[in-house]
Amino acid sequence: MTEVNPSAIPVKPAGVRPRIDSLDLLRGWIMIFMALDHVRDFFHADVLLFGPLNLEKTNAALFFTRWITHFCAPVFCFLAGTGAFLSLSRGKTKGQLSYFSSPAARGSSCWS
Repeated sequence: MTEVNPSAIPVKPAGVRPRIDSLDLLRGWIMIFMALDHVRDFFHADVLLFGPLNLEKTNAALFFTRWITHFCAPVFCFLAGTGAFLSLSRGKTKGQLSYFSSPAARGSSCWS
């Protein structure tokens, strides 16, 4: 049997917890629904004739994509707050979190 080099085995630093996959999955689904809602008008031929929530003229897919997006923004904001709380509980300071909450800092961090 061959010996395994200990440096080849990845080791997580102590105290670092992994990301919570269920929160990332929910955030991803919400982003997909929001993207569908934002591009819906490009594919909906009768966009100027009636609204997607008009039950007399709409179809099920169009109604569902518009209806479900009413829940997307509140849940997305809730998950942002949950992420901030988890970051604070994992040792980040408020200063580190506030850097990423300011729009100017987010834009400048893309270019640095």
